[in-house]
Amino acid sequence: MIQDLLTHLAAQGGEVAPRGHVLHYTRTLAERKTLLGTKKLVYKAQLRVDEQARTVIFSETLVEKGFGVDAGVGGKVEVVRTRGGPRSGRVEEQALLLGKKYSYQFDFASFRKGLAALVQAHGYHLEFSLTGS
Repeated sequence: MIQDLLTHLAAQGGEVAPRGHVLHYTRTLAERKTLLGTKKLVYKAQLRVDEQARTVIFSETLVEKGFGVDAGVGGKVEVVRTRGGPRSGRVEEQALLLGKKYSYQFDFASFRKGLAALVQAHGYHLEFSLTGS
């Protein structure tokens, strides 16, 4: 299972770093210049494979990395309640907010569907986690 996940993630572009039964996937989606530096929009996913439970625990986040000064300052507070299903709002909402600063093409839902299909083809269950795996 782990080898097939590695192959699948590598085919998506980005970097895959296996650490035991946990796979860390990182992909830079966009980069932009700021007043005094550069910032990158980075998608991160973490997959923990539980062989005994035949489960893959999946978490994802969208991060803005880098240094520099932006012309504006703002913030957003979000309350999240979920019952173990996919949480589409978090990453998509971040993407909408950050999409005003960046131009990129990445389909988060297709990425998740591809993972789910691979996991199910091996007889495993894909479980979504908000806190990381």
